[in-house]
Amino acid sequence: MKITMAERSLDSRLTITEDFRLPLLVVEDDEGLNRLIRKNLSREGFQVEGVGTGREALAALTAAPDVLLLLDLVLTDMTGREILTELAARETEVPFIIMTGHGDERVAVEMMKLGARDYIVKGAEFVELLPNIIKRVFSDIGNERKLEAMDAALIQAAENWGATFNAIPDFVSVHDLDRRLVRVNKALADHLGVKPEELIGRKCYELLHDLAHPWPGCPFDRTLETRETATQEVNDPNIGIPLQVTCSPIFDQQGKLTGVVHVARDISEQKQAAAEISRSRERYRELYDNAPIAYFSIRAQDGAILQCNNQAVQLFGYERETMLMIKVFDLYADTPQGLARAQAIFSRLRAGYSVRNEECQMKKQGGSQVWVSLSIDPVLDAAGKVIESRSVVIDISERKRLEAALFQAQKMESIGTLAGGIAHDFNNLLNVIIGYASMMQSSLTDDEDKSFLANILSAANRATQLTKGLLTFSRKQVLELLPVNINEIITGLEKMLWRIMGEDITMSSNLSAKTLVVVADRVQLEQVLLNLAANSRDAMSGRGMLTIDTCAVELRAEDVDRKKYAIKPGGYALISVSDSGTGMDAETMERIFDPFFTTKEVGKGTGLGMAIVYGIIK
Repeated sequence: MKITMAERSLDSRLTITEDFRLPLLVVEDDEGLNRLIRKNLSREGFQVEGVGTGREALAALTAAPDVLLLLDLVLTDMTGREILTELAARETEVPFIIMTGHGDERVAVEMMKLGARDYIVKGAEFVELLPNIIKRVFSDIGNERKLEAMDAALIQAAENWGATFNAIPDFVSVHDLDRRLVRVNKALADHLGVKPEELIGRKCYELLHDLAHPWPGCPFDRTLETRETATQEVNDPNIGIPLQVTCSPIFDQQGKLTGVVHVARDISEQKQAAAEISRSRERYRELYDNAPIAYFSIRAQDGAILQCNNQAVQLFGYERETMLMIKVFDLYADTPQGLARAQAIFSRLRAGYSVRNEECQMKKQGGSQVWVSLSIDPVLDAAGKVIESRSVVIDISERKRLEAALFQAQKMESIGTLAGGIAHDFNNLLNVIIGYASMMQSSLTDDEDKSFLANILSAANRATQLTKGLLTFSRKQVLELLPVNINEIITGLEKMLWRIMGEDITMSSNLSAKTLVVVADRVQLEQVLLNLAANSRDAMSGRGMLTIDTCAVELRAEDVDRKKYAIKPGGYALISVSDSGTGMDAETMERIFDPFFTTKEVGKGTGLGMAIVYGIIK
């Protein structure tokens, strides 16, 4: 329990007990009697000194005034009355007992009026009676001083309480049960622009709320009803500032409710701070939710997703409510490598380590995969234990696609350069072989030899076609670029396509009603269509449907960006060749344009058909 300064002061002043004593000063001109009195009082345990004249008494009292004076009424140099008059002139208050040789009631009354504590006649038993008289006087003085100390302490406590009451910056007031103001502090009076005493007796709702009845919702009512402290926020335009009002009951010693203490605190700054915190949180929430990268908060204990932003929802394709019901492990790719990577990352986080720019494949809703870059930081509690993680997930699918496209382009360019160089030199060798073989064929007469040479020429001619395909793929063949009509080319190839496809394959074409003219090499476009048709035939095992469609399309910039086309926006002729065959898997589709890649049996394909298509279109 705390002790106030006033209480400490009161305690220090109330140390007077029934054993209270002062030093005694005996003023008696009879030296023998003086010695006798002192000796007897010393035996009783009193501290006693003695003097024989009034002048000596005044000198002793100047040095030590806090004594009990045993004063003979008549001395050789002064009377007792003169000594008391001198002390009064000095404003020195000294308690005294009058000793006289003659009992005189008039003198006794006069001395008592001057402040004598007692009046004693020097009789036969005078010395024996004196100790008890002194003890009684000490008891009276002790009680008086105790009361004086209590009064002083109470006055000081009241002053301290008043100073504290007025130093409180809150609006503090004491009300009676009829809501009249009994006391108000300086802060409230200053706010109202009046002196505190001008408010006493006024009803609070009239003064503060400008109402003829109590303010609705005032905590005063709850305090009266429950006899307990009640708090309420008050926003009254008449007051002008938001207040937090607390009403506390006041009880008398019998437990009867006698009043209410009303404390109103200006909460303008708190409201402004709370509003700013709310705005700051809202700004953070907007930044968090609308950030272009995905954010996650993950519980370390089990990997549960505690929080995620809009980009995370968009990236993985889940509804937010669903996302918050799954665990982060559910987002890693369903492969041994993906699950192992997830466990490794999570183990590192649980150990308190961060993860930076970790690239891995994660799984969207529906099972499709997405390449991401992970940066994760652990969140520790006060004991240093990892309780959560903050994750930043960046979609790097486009970067990975561009890297793969760049690698493919570089690979195809390298293969094309190699194939072009080989085809050029090989074609020169074939020209020599074909030339000399043709010359030999004209000079031979033996039919068997001519047959052998014919086989050589046939193989050489096939090799020549192979080199032409390689040159086409490497785009080193000389092209004849002229305006050509796409629909006319397809129509002109129909008979040849029928022969290629066979009688069990149905063909249909849906050609654009609009004339589609492009600048291209006619022969090369025909080669593209024939190669695609041949591949469709093989994919359908000789039975099915081949469809060729054409149309004009206008590619906008957003179309090019969305579909990742490596072309510029503008108008294009679109040729679609489709069949009812078995199709191809993702691995085959990735390698479909690689030179010499084929899914056909050995001896049934060179692997250059689609590579030539790629080279021509590029």
